[in-house]
Amino acid sequence: MNRCIVQLWRKSVMKKHYIIVIMLLMVLTISACSFSKEKQDLSLTEQSTDKTSTQTDFKEEDNTENAADSRADQFELSEDLKGAICQIACSYDSFDSGTPVNDATWKNTFVADFIQNSRYSFAYLDTLIENGSGIICPDELAYIEESLTGKAISFEDSLDANASSSLLLYGEITNYSYERDDNKIRLTADFAIHYDGTENVYEYDLTAVLVANPDSCFDGYSIEELSKTEKLPVASEDTGDSTEKTFYGELLEWINDTMCVVEFSYSETGENDNHFIYVDLSGDSEMCNRVKNMDLGTMLFISYSSSFMEDGEMYVFPLEISESN
Repeated sequence: MNRCIVQLWRKSVMKKHYIIVIMLLMVLTISACSFSKEKQDLSLTEQSTDKTSTQTDFKEEDNTENAADSRADQFELSEDLKGAICQIACSYDSFDSGTPVNDATWKNTFVADFIQNSRYSFAYLDTLIENGSGIICPDELAYIEESLTGKAISFEDSLDANASSSLLLYGEITNYSYERDDNKIRLTADFAIHYDGTENVYEYDLTAVLVANPDSCFDGYSIEELSKTEKLPVASEDTGDSTEKTFYGELLEWINDTMCVVEFSYSETGENDNHFIYVDLSGDSEMCNRVKNMDLGTMLFISYSSSFMEDGEMYVFPLEISESN
């Protein structure tokens, strides 16, 4: 009897052990499944976050590139660069940056128009004048010239920028448009030349090719080419006397690309108290080129109706110029 009771008790205990073990296994299985699911959910979340971050980074990078491209397509004609174009256009009907390097007169034109010009200056020159009492050394002169044309020439002596003067005229760009061609800007503009002491205004269609030059002090551009074509003058008022006059004189020298000095000889149409007369040919490029082909010392016959006086000097705008027999 006692043995039977013991055996029943043992079976009962073993059954309880089995139940406990089974329950423990179930708990461990459920915990493991739950941990695996949480880990999988976390992995998916991280993948989703990484994907979103990658898309965001790509979008930001794409926007940055688009903004850079947009800035690269933009161009604004700054005051320094605009002034440089006007200075060259006042002195040249046609300008090629390759020519000045071999042109003996270019240094003089460059110095007169860009270094010792009381009417025009630019930021870099202003800084040099302020820091060096106006004395511009040869290296700085060469740098400014190469900034302007993209071509290098040398200078031997320093120059005093304060020893300045100016022509009795100035240029103005009123409107412009442009097209970008790789590292070049093709500029089209309305250009006008005004003359001091008169209401004479000569208007031109101007075109210029600007090439990017990161080292240039003219806002990162050099002037590669420039040309202007005359329009009809919008005004032609002078001393008030529109009567055609004539005189004879000897061709002495060229002040710039479009103005020469003639030594007065005599006139058949009136008296003249000026020994030297400044003849402005900027309004007629064909006539200007024809006179340029004449030798200095050539005796000229000049007809004109428009003129003005400035500081005792006489300036005329010729109707016709021919060699005198």
